[in-house]
Amino acid sequence: MAATPQAQTNTPGGPALGASAAPATPVAAAATPARYVVSQAQSLQRLGDQVFQRVEKINSEVLALIYGSMVVQILKDVDGNVDEANTQLEKMGFNIGIRLVEEFLAKSGLGAKCNVGKDHFFADTAEIIAKVAFKMFLGVTCSVNYIQSAAPAPLGKGAASGMDASGKAGIGADATATGAAAIREYALIMDENPLADFVEVPEQYAGKLSYSNILCGVIRGALEMLQLKVECRFVRDVLQGHDTNEIRVVLKEILSDSGPAGGGD
Repeated sequence: MAATPQAQTNTPGGPALGASAAPATPVAAAATPARYVVSQAQSLQRLGDQVFQRVEKINSEVLALIYGSMVVQILKDVDGNVDEANTQLEKMGFNIGIRLVEEFLAKSGLGAKCNVGKDHFFADTAEIIAKVAFKMFLGVTCSVNYIQSAAPAPLGKGAASGMDASGKAGIGADATATGAAAIREYALIMDENPLADFVEVPEQYAGKLSYSNILCGVIRGALEMLQLKVECRFVRDVLQGHDTNEIRVVLKEILSDSGPAGGGD
């Protein structure tokens, strides 16, 4: 189910939590490697638009209200312990992600084209998440910044690199694959975050509450089902006074084909 974007108007009735967050120093944007070009980026953008038209939708204001109520309840359950609330939101997202990935691959038609377990697949997931997954479920897209590393990701037992099982090149398996294999970190830049519409964070939580941390959990859970163990976190958040929202995704390990390693309850 996707969120239907609405015009940004500060009207009452949304999931407000209190006073605005204090301004914070923006984290520097991630660098893009000069020689790396994401394959099929434009076609993924078109695919995202097509899938969005087909899926059932929910009004973004309703989504923001429901999510805001859930965050408030979690804060009450943990007696205002912000670190614990952030952890619970991420775990909730992880459990959603490991279940959502199958629906995403089926509805997007990307399942057969993903080179799961290949050393360049992690880099491919950036545009897939930014242009297709976010569009399908939230009705928005992200821009992507890549960070190139000379050190390869640890390769789990049973993981491999190269072509897919059929011998055909899938998403990203082209001349850019060598450069893509060096990508171990990328940033998803969200100019719009439907979960945070009309939200104000109370002073006592300002700079500490990762309000949309559920998104990091969803990404981590989904990628773990695709044999990619990642670390995912917000490094910039409009609700904490930054100029935009930035989710940083870091590859920790390419797993064997044995399901998620865990992290959610």
